[in-house]
Amino acid sequence: NHEQTIAQAQPWMEKSSAAMQNMKTLIDDMLTMSAVDTVQRLPKKESVNFSAVVTKAVLQMDVMAYDRGITLEPSVQENIIVTGDADALLRVASGLIENALKYEPKNGHISVSLAGRGRKTVLTVQNFGSVIAPEDLPRVFEQGYTGENGREQQRATGLGLYLCREALTRLGHSIRLDSTPGQGTTAFVGLERDEREYE
Repeated sequence: NHEQTIAQAQPWMEKSSAAMQNMKTLIDDMLTMSAVDTVQRLPKKESVNFSAVVTKAVLQMDVMAYDRGITLEPSVQENIIVTGDADALLRVASGLIENALKYEPKNGHISVSLAGRGRKTVLTVQNFGSVIAPEDLPRVFEQGYTGENGREQQRATGLGLYLCREALTRLGHSIRLDSTPGQGTTAFVGLERDEREYE
């Protein structure tokens, strides 16, 4: 409406923004429930191009990073094949990047690296602007635990890292977190490469 002033349009814009936020909340809740269901079922164990999975996760999170003024810096070695469930591994990679984005300050950056080391593959996701308190670090993978950082997030559920660890454990892989002042917080995911690569 060209005759309407910005002040007159403001209430409509605020209502639209609130409606979009409510829809985002609903979608987030649905995705969380879907992730819980994925972890609870027995995951498939098949050959997965983990390089493609991580690249897809970075692309999915790029919009969120842009919206928060954060730069994603991926370094993904090509054609790394692991044994696992493609959907579960995508949730893990996306979840770790999303978790890093939540706590990285505006105009910061996040490093996402995937590299093969012999029969091992290591995925690292590092944010540089936040540190987990020493008393929280041993409990970050507990279901429902948010810690001080999580309590600052209005909708923190304490499920993200728990679901990542559960999925990786069921697939026979591992995850750990390091958090050091001056270096930020890094998630390390260790995966076994598909044995058929070495036949």
